[in-house]
Amino acid sequence: MKTPALALIAGLALVGCQTQKTAAPAKVVPVQRNLAVGATPESVTKGFSGKYFVTLMGTSRKAGDGDGKIVKVDGDKVTTLTEGLDDPKGIVFVANQLITADFDKVWSIDAKGKKTLLAGPDAFPTPPTFLNDVVVSPDKKSVLITDMGASPRCAVPTVNSSPSTAPSIRPSRSSPASSRSPSKARSPK
Repeated sequence: MKTPALALIAGLALVGCQTQKTAAPAKVVPVQRNLAVGATPESVTKGFSGKYFVTLMGTSRKAGDGDGKIVKVDGDKVTTLTEGLDDPKGIVFVANQLITADFDKVWSIDAKGKKTLLAGPDAFPTPPTFLNDVVVSPDKKSVLITDMGASPRCAVPTVNSSPSTAPSIRPSRSSPASSRSPSKARSPK
């Protein structure tokens, strides 16, 4: 009976004799907050002046309804950057432009909220039915857009840009057999 008690006391003594290490600084964990940005928020990205931009799909969720928009979040203040979109989903910030997928088209939006159509349905190898996600390529020269309505794979046009120029669309040119697989075009020289 005395042996376990001695082992416990010896263990506690050893713990007390260990050298103290300097504690690593505590990680700063951002406080989560809820902020009302509007109906049906879909995606968010950091953009102009380090502010956040959120796509709002709107309430009717139908092609051509024009009730979608993009809002800017600046602290606790939410303002509309642009409206008149149908159902904007994925969004990225590249070459000082926001790029968003919107049903069957791709838009570029400048800091003042001016929309420029980058790609309509004809820019895709097959007509898109549900454009969804947008991602910037590692070299930051292309933006890839997925079409969730395409089966079995998505038709992907490529938005080409350089870090200093505005993006432009260059549709992938592929044979009908391979037109549904994702592709990445190079920026024109």
